[in-house]
Amino acid sequence: MPRSTPIRVSDSGNSRNIVDTLPPELLVAIFHNCLPVSTDAEHEPHLVDSNGAPLLLTQISSLWRRLALSTPTLWKTFYIDIDILKHPDRLSELAEMWLSRAGSCPLDISIKGNLYGDDQLEYGVEGFWEVFAEHTAHIRALHLLVNLEDVVTLDENEWTFPLLEELEITPELDIEDEDDDPDWPTITSFSSSKHLRKLTLDSLPLSSLSIPLASITHLVARGYKKLQHCLDALSNLPNLLQFDLEEYQSDSSVQPTEALPHSTLQRLHLTQDVSDLSPAPMLLQFLTLPALKELRVENTAASGSTVNELLARSSWPTLRALQLSPPGDKTLLSVDIFNKPSFATLEELEVSFAEATSLEGFFTALGADAGFLPRLKSFTLNCEAAEEDVGTADAAYALPLIATAVTKRLALQPLWTLRYLRVQWDANDPDAAPDEEVLDGVLGPFRLLKQRGVEVYIGDDESTSTSIV
Repeated sequence: MPRSTPIRVSDSGNSRNIVDTLPPELLVAIFHNCLPVSTDAEHEPHLVDSNGAPLLLTQISSLWRRLALSTPTLWKTFYIDIDILKHPDRLSELAEMWLSRAGSCPLDISIKGNLYGDDQLEYGVEGFWEVFAEHTAHIRALHLLVNLEDVVTLDENEWTFPLLEELEITPELDIEDEDDDPDWPTITSFSSSKHLRKLTLDSLPLSSLSIPLASITHLVARGYKKLQHCLDALSNLPNLLQFDLEEYQSDSSVQPTEALPHSTLQRLHLTQDVSDLSPAPMLLQFLTLPALKELRVENTAASGSTVNELLARSSWPTLRALQLSPPGDKTLLSVDIFNKPSFATLEELEVSFAEATSLEGFFTALGADAGFLPRLKSFTLNCEAAEEDVGTADAAYALPLIATAVTKRLALQPLWTLRYLRVQWDANDPDAAPDEEVLDGVLGPFRLLKQRGVEVYIGDDESTSTSIV
């Protein structure tokens, strides 16, 4: 049956669907599990689709329709891409129908597309915003993936969002703005959103928003081209607990002098634009983070010494999780650094594309000393094909080292705390996979780990792949 054809079960059928005999509260629970799983609104928005829940649930039977329409929580998420609507002229009607069904539930709204383009009359944008304005008082999360001019136009309405907890602004920029630092507007609509906790900004500096800064605990910043914007954000968010800096570029406009202390930041995630692995100063060189518990550094030019200096400057904070995925300097942190106070509490470690010699030293220490990473519960190693110029360890090199370390560590006291071990390689690179002879010689210790209740995965990085062990 074509996907566009609605499925409908006749109410007058001789046999009653067994599902319809379930208690209404159980049916509603099933309905909730039919809803799309929330994803990144920028890359995969949830479209208003008659072939998916919750709209599809209203087409199955009169019972299902009655239950779906009387369950406001099924309608509290409204994700829409205006540019690809099948019936743009019915936009306001669609919004009114959907949002009214949500009742007074806190709303999660995502709006993507060109709002005030030449065809705004065809889209019925003005009518849509009239409906939107009626519901601003109970919007919990708002994602705006629109033109920068659209954000400014929306701001001119002077709406307020008293219950807002999560805000994303991802403006589509003109080509000239992408190359330069544009003259950013000041956005004031969220100045009274005192419950705002999570803020996601793409390219837009924090200084362009008038918001209750003290309430923000989680900042996601994408596409920043000036480290000064990062430092300004950290300086002005005194209660920040997590900072995700994605696809940023290093620049030489700021030189490290005195490190910026931040007393509350616990989780720092850095993902650099891999096209810009320049030797310019890294954000890590500017920071002192005494409360740090989780550090994830992906695709950056940061060296092991940069991480070491950050931790030392921060008085060796008690780390819980560390992820290192450097494409440049592939030398793993030295064994001496892993013996520092910060790592005595480490529970999760993920390492990618490490240099062979440093990896060998790490696994030698792991197998020889029960006091080395004594609380480690989860370890992941991502391998790539060996590179002779930098001595990268591939899976064929790493697996025997890990197997030996596992055998020795299991013989030590106290009992090993490890509960999860993952070794994986690039599924799209045939040179990254170890041959069967290597695998046959090392799988014994991994099977022993599984027998002791440890979850073990050895295989490629495809999400649908199964473990060799």
